[in-house]
Amino acid sequence: MRAREADIGFRDIDLLILEHPSVKRWLWGRPDSTVYNNYGRNLLYFIRRHNITPEELLSKRTTKPLRIMDMLQESASEETNAKASRIDLAIRSFCKDNGRNDLPRSKLRYVKQKWYRGYTKEEARKLFAYINKPLFRLYAYMNLESGLRARTVLAIQYKHIKQDLEAGLDTVAIRFEPKFYYAKGKKAGFAFIGKHSIELLRQCIKDGLISTDPEAKLFKGKSPYSSTIEFLTLAKQKAHLDPELQPTHGFRKYFENALDDAHIPREAKEMIEGHYPDTRAKHYSNRDFEYLRAFYEEAYPFIDLEITDPRLPSKVQQLEKELEELRMQRNILSQEKDNLTEQQTNQARAFILLLGTKEGRKAIRNAVEFADDLESNPTWQRFTSQLGQDAENRGGITPEEVTERVDTIYPRVLRQLRPDIRPIPPELRKQFEKRLLGTND
Repeated sequence: MRAREADIGFRDIDLLILEHPSVKRWLWGRPDSTVYNNYGRNLLYFIRRHNITPEELLSKRTTKPLRIMDMLQESASEETNAKASRIDLAIRSFCKDNGRNDLPRSKLRYVKQKWYRGYTKEEARKLFAYINKPLFRLYAYMNLESGLRARTVLAIQYKHIKQDLEAGLDTVAIRFEPKFYYAKGKKAGFAFIGKHSIELLRQCIKDGLISTDPEAKLFKGKSPYSSTIEFLTLAKQKAHLDPELQPTHGFRKYFENALDDAHIPREAKEMIEGHYPDTRAKHYSNRDFEYLRAFYEEAYPFIDLEITDPRLPSKVQQLEKELEELRMQRNILSQEKDNLTEQQTNQARAFILLLGTKEGRKAIRNAVEFADDLESNPTWQRFTSQLGQDAENRGGITPEEVTERVDTIYPRVLRQLRPDIRPIPPELRKQFEKRLLGTND
């Protein structure tokens, strides 16, 4: 009877590890997702398919290298390119870790057959309308808000979120062990979850669906991955979404697109997503959770399904800033208006006091007569004519120069108009300007 991958459960893989030290040696210290969903599953499928034990696979005497190559090629002819590549990788890893390095180089290369897009915000909203079971809904929100891969989300234990959740923070960091970040293969990002995941998480804890035991996984069950895929696929069908959308990985692509739209720095984006493309990203980029939290919160409006316009918070902040500036301008204008009103009131009061006395009216009459005499004075007429001509030729004259030239000519004009008035001595004139006119020395 031909082996079927669907028939392989976690218990079968555990039994394989217990019965064969070589398998235990090979899978020791690897993440659960690698043990149960990748290497362990593919090895068990391979040995069942070809009716061979792990020990026989490692024996150079009973199983020649070309025999293993023939079995791998036979598997490749029966499976998809992606599945065959995973089997080939698992068998070679198993042999190498157990000291067998004589297999010829593989000719099998994985070729991506198709590109799959992520959910749009509208599609994700429609999908969540059909996810009504608390744990499935929590899983979907944590997948969407953290950007972690599906199996990494399933590996989350309460201790990974305990610190920030119990501190009551608005965003909760998922603090994995180092093996999640630095092991070979696909790595977890320095991820967070937002308000929707936190609300659902607290409710599930309250309802007894999730244990607060530090070692307890958030999502349990016999086969949580397959059951989650089945549930999300059914919800996707009910929502009449594009059949090509990936049930879980579509959330990760949605998350990464949201970070792109938020325009956060590339280095921070790589740390949050778990993409370490170069030496700088692997060893030097800042991965402190408090440093990355600010960028995650900045991007969260683009992630949150309830926010239609993700730039609205920044727009509101800008409008508030503009409103504050308008208030300041209004206060300045109001102060200037009050000052002008006070100045006009003082001028009116001085004018009334001047006209209300005999001496004041006489001073005004004398000033008007003096202005008439000044206008008809030949010396003053030549001065004003020359002043206007100089201003026209030079494109204007500064107030300081006008004052200086008037100070030069006014003694002569005054003697012509009022020969009976004696000139003011220079000392008295300076004191007069300083005390009565407010001029400086």
